[in-house]
Amino acid sequence: MEEKMIYVPYGDFVNGVMARADLDSIRAIIVEGTGYCSEDIKAVLGLPMETKNAGTD
Repeated sequence: MEEKMIYVPYGDFVNGVMARADLDSIRAIIVEGTGYCSEDIKAVLGLPMETKNAGTD
């Protein structure tokens, strides 16, 4: 089955690519760095949630 093609203005395409790069950068800062992030934002970025009793196993 052939994939359907969609056509968007070039500027919209570039903005989408840049937004994706921004999200990837934010995700890396939160995962690799010490940046604070609420659980809601982590959910939007697809990051795992921290449990309240982490490290007490």
